[in-house]
Amino acid sequence: MATLFQKGDEQRDEDHGPSVAEVETIIGPSVHVEGNFVGQGDVIVEGSVTGTLKTTRNLRVGENAVIQADIQAQTALVSGHVEGQLTIKDKIELTSTARIKGDIRAGEISIDSGAIIHGRCECGEKIESTKATGEMERVADGKDKKSKK
Repeated sequence: MATLFQKGDEQRDEDHGPSVAEVETIIGPSVHVEGNFVGQGDVIVEGSVTGTLKTTRNLRVGENAVIQADIQAQTALVSGHVEGQLTIKDKIELTSTARIKGDIRAGEISIDSGAIIHGRCECGEKIESTKATGEMERVADGKDKKSKK
Protein backbone atom coordinates (compact mmCIF):
# COMPACT_ATOMS: atom_id res chain seq x y z
CA MET A 1 0.00 0.00 0.00
CA ALA A 2 1.38 3.42 -0.88
CA THR A 3 1.87 5.74 2.04
CA LEU A 4 0.08 8.97 2.68
CA PHE A 5 1.56 11.89 4.57
CA GLN A 6 4.56 12.18 2.28
CA LYS A 7 6.68 15.23 1.62
CA GLY A 8 7.96 14.92 -1.92
CA ASP A 9 9.22 11.38 -2.36
CA GLU A 10 10.52 10.88 1.17
CA GLN A 11 8.46 8.77 3.54
CA ARG A 12 7.87 10.51 6.86
CA ASP A 13 7.71 7.43 9.08
CA GLU A 14 7.33 3.67 9.04
CA ASP A 15 3.68 3.71 10.24
CA HIS A 16 2.19 5.65 7.30
CA GLY A 17 2.18 8.94 9.14
CA PRO A 18 3.88 12.25 9.58
CA SER A 19 6.52 12.82 12.20
CA VAL A 20 5.17 14.37 15.39
CA ALA A 21 6.93 17.65 14.53
CA GLU A 22 4.86 17.94 11.33
CA VAL A 23 1.46 17.14 12.88
CA GLU A 24 -0.74 20.03 13.95
CA THR A 25 -3.17 17.97 16.06
CA ILE A 26 -3.01 14.61 17.80
CA ILE A 27 -6.17 13.36 19.48
CA GLY A 28 -4.71 10.80 21.88
CA PRO A 29 -6.25 7.48 22.92
CA SER A 30 -7.76 8.89 26.14
CA VAL A 31 -9.21 12.01 24.45
CA HIS A 32 -12.81 12.49 23.30
CA VAL A 33 -13.62 15.48 21.08
CA GLU A 34 -17.27 16.45 20.65
CA GLY A 35 -18.48 19.15 18.25
CA ASN A 36 -17.08 20.72 15.10
CA PHE A 37 -13.34 20.16 14.72
CA VAL A 38 -11.75 22.29 11.97
CA GLY A 39 -8.01 22.32 11.28
CA GLN A 40 -5.53 23.46 8.66
CA GLY A 41 -2.81 20.87 9.32
CA ASP A 42 -2.22 17.14 9.59
CA VAL A 43 -4.46 15.39 12.13
CA ILE A 44 -3.96 12.05 13.87
CA VAL A 45 -6.90 10.51 15.74
CA GLU A 46 -6.17 7.74 18.23
CA GLY A 47 -9.11 8.57 20.54
CA SER A 48 -12.72 9.40 19.69
CA VAL A 49 -14.47 12.20 17.81
CA THR A 50 -18.20 12.93 17.62
CA GLY A 51 -19.64 15.66 15.35
CA THR A 52 -17.67 16.86 12.32
CA LEU A 53 -13.98 16.64 11.49
CA LYS A 54 -12.48 18.84 8.75
CA THR A 55 -8.87 19.45 7.79
CA THR A 56 -7.36 20.90 4.64
CA ARG A 57 -4.46 18.47 5.00
CA ASN A 58 -4.01 14.82 5.92
CA LEU A 59 -5.96 12.67 8.37
CA ARG A 60 -4.83 9.44 10.01
CA VAL A 61 -7.34 7.37 12.02
CA GLY A 62 -5.59 4.91 14.32
CA GLU A 63 -6.62 1.29 14.76
CA ASN A 64 -8.34 1.91 18.13
CA ALA A 65 -9.92 5.24 17.16
CA VAL A 66 -13.71 5.61 17.06
CA ILE A 67 -15.18 8.44 15.00
CA GLN A 68 -18.87 9.27 14.72
CA ALA A 69 -18.56 12.27 12.46
CA ASP A 70 -18.71 13.50 8.91
CA ILE A 71 -15.14 13.88 7.68
CA GLN A 72 -13.49 16.12 5.09
CA ALA A 73 -9.74 15.97 4.36
CA GLN A 74 -7.12 16.18 1.62
CA THR A 75 -6.02 12.55 2.16
CA ALA A 76 -6.94 9.93 4.75
CA LEU A 77 -5.47 6.73 6.13
CA VAL A 78 -8.12 4.84 8.12
CA SER A 79 -7.35 1.91 10.40
CA GLY A 80 -10.11 2.40 12.99
CA HIS A 81 -13.89 2.73 13.16
CA VAL A 82 -15.70 5.55 11.35
CA GLU A 83 -19.43 6.17 11.26
CA GLY A 84 -20.30 9.09 8.99
CA GLN A 85 -19.79 10.48 5.51
CA LEU A 86 -16.17 10.67 4.30
CA THR A 87 -15.28 13.23 1.64
CA ILE A 88 -11.61 13.02 0.71
CA LYS A 89 -10.19 15.33 -1.94
CA ASP A 90 -7.39 13.05 -3.12
CA LYS A 91 -6.76 9.55 -1.79
CA ILE A 92 -8.19 7.46 1.02
CA GLU A 93 -6.51 4.27 2.21
CA LEU A 94 -8.41 1.71 4.28
CA THR A 95 -6.26 -0.78 6.14
CA SER A 96 -7.39 -4.30 7.02
CA THR A 97 -8.67 -3.11 10.42
CA ALA A 98 -10.80 -0.25 9.03
CA ARG A 99 -14.55 -0.36 9.74
CA ILE A 100 -16.63 2.22 7.85
CA LYS A 101 -20.37 2.82 8.21
CA GLY A 102 -21.21 5.58 5.75
CA ASP A 103 -20.55 6.74 2.22
CA ILE A 104 -17.08 7.48 0.88
CA ARG A 105 -16.35 10.08 -1.82
CA ALA A 106 -12.72 10.33 -2.87
CA GLY A 107 -10.52 10.97 -5.86
CA GLU A 108 -8.86 7.58 -5.33
CA ILE A 109 -9.46 4.69 -2.92
CA SER A 110 -7.26 1.84 -1.74
CA ILE A 111 -8.81 -0.97 0.33
CA ASP A 112 -6.82 -3.69 2.09
CA SER A 113 -8.27 -7.17 2.42
CA GLY A 114 -10.27 -7.37 5.64
CA ALA A 115 -11.53 -3.77 5.65
CA ILE A 116 -15.31 -3.49 6.09
CA ILE A 117 -17.48 -0.85 4.41
CA HIS A 118 -21.22 -0.48 4.98
CA GLY A 119 -22.05 2.27 2.51
CA ARG A 120 -21.41 3.50 -0.99
CA CYS A 121 -18.04 4.35 -2.52
CA GLU A 122 -17.70 7.02 -5.19
CA CYS A 123 -14.26 7.64 -6.61
CA GLY A 124 -12.36 8.47 -9.75
CA GLU A 125 -13.02 12.20 -9.94
CA LYS A 126 -11.10 14.88 -8.14
CA ILE A 127 -13.02 16.29 -5.18
CA GLU A 128 -12.76 20.06 -4.62
CA SER A 129 -13.88 22.28 -1.77
CA THR A 130 -16.12 25.18 -2.65
CA LYS A 131 -14.94 28.40 -1.02
CA ALA A 132 -18.43 29.68 -0.27
CA THR A 133 -19.70 26.68 1.69
CA GLY A 134 -16.59 24.62 2.49
CA GLU A 135 -18.49 21.64 1.10
CA MET A 136 -16.73 19.23 -1.23
CA GLU A 137 -17.85 18.75 -4.82
CA ARG A 138 -16.70 16.67 -7.79
CA VAL A 139 -14.66 18.11 -10.63
CA ALA A 140 -14.55 16.23 -13.93
CA ASP A 141 -12.87 17.24 -17.18
CA GLY A 142 -11.84 20.55 -15.63
CA LYS A 143 -15.47 21.68 -15.20
CA ASP A 144 -17.03 22.22 -11.79
CA LYS A 145 -20.22 20.34 -11.01
CA LYS A 146 -22.65 21.97 -8.64
CA SER A 147 -23.36 20.08 -5.44
CA LYS A 148 -27.02 19.12 -5.02
CA LYS A 149 -28.43 19.85 -1.59
